[in-house]
Amino acid sequence: MGAKPCPICKLNASIEQPYNVLAYEIECERCGRFGISDILFLVLGPGQGDLSPADRSLLPYLSAHTKQATTQGVVVMLDTDNWREYARAHTRTPVSQKVRKLLELLADRSSYPGEVAKISAEVDYPLLDAKSVEGFKYFFEHLGELEYIEEVQVSHPEAAKGLLGCVVTVEGWKRLEPPAGGGIPGLCFIAMSFHTSLNEAYQLGIHAAVRECGFEPVRIDLEHHNEKFLRQDLGGDPDGSVHGGRLHTPARWGILRGGLCDGTGAPCRLDLQRR
Repeated sequence: MGAKPCPICKLNASIEQPYNVLAYEIECERCGRFGISDILFLVLGPGQGDLSPADRSLLPYLSAHTKQATTQGVVVMLDTDNWREYARAHTRTPVSQKVRKLLELLADRSSYPGEVAKISAEVDYPLLDAKSVEGFKYFFEHLGELEYIEEVQVSHPEAAKGLLGCVVTVEGWKRLEPPAGGGIPGLCFIAMSFHTSLNEAYQLGIHAAVRECGFEPVRIDLEHHNEKFLRQDLGGDPDGSVHGGRLHTPARWGILRGGLCDGTGAPCRLDLQRR
């Protein structure tokens, strides 16, 4: 089909339908890469006239889910049964968490402290669960008011594309550092298997539940340091076997995020077992 409006955000996207498959493959600069059933594709099609106001209000958050999954290397398959739950998981993100997500994103786009980070309000706002470009700019300006970033001018061609430039300040980098006691308050460990057969359970169950509790799930199996982490922390091998572990699904293990138990400074861990 080539370039057509994205069924979620209506930005021009690459849309392909594999032969003899009742689904579409979408690559959108704003929504990332995802699959969508042919029925949902029609429901979210041009005009979206069949959508209720409540459903239409969920679409920016569906963009957030697919875009963030794409950055983690996960291709989400959307259908009429799951898309609302995926979207609703991103409607409850606290403002403080959105601010931190943006600061972390800008830091990730700086290969070293002092380097100019460039970001697009037009296509990157789903990465912090913002609902719109205006919401993104609001949080961007707030980081400046907190003196966590300093905005810098970008070239005219970059500005024409909607790019913003900034430098994360020393205060910004310090804000991202964990406290001296170790760990980050408000974050917890979740140890689980990341076998592909459990993707739906993770997306619809664990991911949604962790976010609803006010935490930010990060799949360490998709982080660059995963293999080293597995060997050192879980006593396992990169092929997924974990010595002494209770769950032996042949897949990678990992921790979603580190944190503290009841403010004591002791690491906490919740083991999710398949019985």
